[in-house]
Amino acid sequence: MIVDDDVATATALQTALRMAGYRVVCAADGQVALSMAAAILPDLIVTDWMMPGMDGVELCTRVREDETLCDVPLILMSADTPPATGCWHEYFPKPVEVPQLLRSIDALLAAAEKLV
Repeated sequence: MIVDDDVATATALQTALRMAGYRVVCAADGQVALSMAAAILPDLIVTDWMMPGMDGVELCTRVREDETLCDVPLILMSADTPPATGCWHEYFPKPVEVPQLLRSIDALLAAAEKLV
């Protein structure tokens, strides 16, 4: 799942991930993403930090608090300086280097699969 209020960023990441073989859904803000995640149980969430309404940090926190979603790997991205601490696995500065993001996604999904 990609969560970003910037349509161009979300579309570019969606295209790159689909070309890498992933099934991808997008949400434009944290609240929509949380509702979608509860319904589809994504394998991983890549979220922007700064979004209207529920931002990416709050989304990550809410995902961790949800017993059905708490093990979903989380990647936070932003053009701002990253928060000092948080409950996500990786942080990427924007603009995101897609090859690096794909390596991280592959590694996080492989590690999550080993835990099952």
